[in-house]
Amino acid sequence: MIDNFGSLNCKYDELINELFEEVLCDNCRRTIKLGNAEAKIINLVNNNTLFLCRDCNDKIMNQIRKI
Repeated sequence: MIDNFGSLNCKYDELINELFEEVLCDNCRRTIKLGNAEAKIINLVNNNTLFLCRDCNDKIMNQIRKI
């Protein structure tokens, strides 16, 4: 039973670390935290994930809507 708690604790730590992981915006290179409602957009051409800050995401989404 205690082993299960250790495993859950480890998984919780992994999730928290991922939530607050910092990456650079692929457009403007600003540092963003993944867990702070910054957006991820999937680039369907080559199946890569673009990490975008909120401002860059809004600009790109507006351009997509115009098409």
